[in-house]
Amino acid sequence: MRRVAGTLAAIVAALALAGCGAESDDVFLVRRTGALPDARVDIVVNDGGTVTCDRGASRELDSKLLLRSRDVVRTLDERRLLGRVHPPSPRAQLRYELRTGFGDITFNDVDAVGEPELGRTIQLVRELAQQACGLAR
Repeated sequence: MRRVAGTLAAIVAALALAGCGAESDDVFLVRRTGALPDARVDIVVNDGGTVTCDRGASRELDSKLLLRSRDVVRTLDERRLLGRVHPPSPRAQLRYELRTGFGDITFNDVDAVGEPELGRTIQLVRELAQQACGLAR
């Protein structure tokens, strides 16, 4: 009996060290603000396939949206857009603060005109807000 308990304890310790059951990292956190209806939202996309909206309960995330979220972060990092802070614009209707494990970026909706990667990010955030958070925008 002692031997079985010792073996079981060793297996449990090995699983803990291997990271089984460990929480996944977040892909990104985005805060969208603005004067438009339903503009304000905080979204956290987790690499384990979940999303939270405005610090609510975690929900399952569509796998296509998870893959696009990873791709957006990778592209922003490759294009060296992370680390930038675009100044607020009087023409902007929406402002975004995106935080990743690679760096952060703050930008306005009007900044996407010159940087298509920001446009892709805006589109993804809109889809997450609509599909995962149930917002109109």
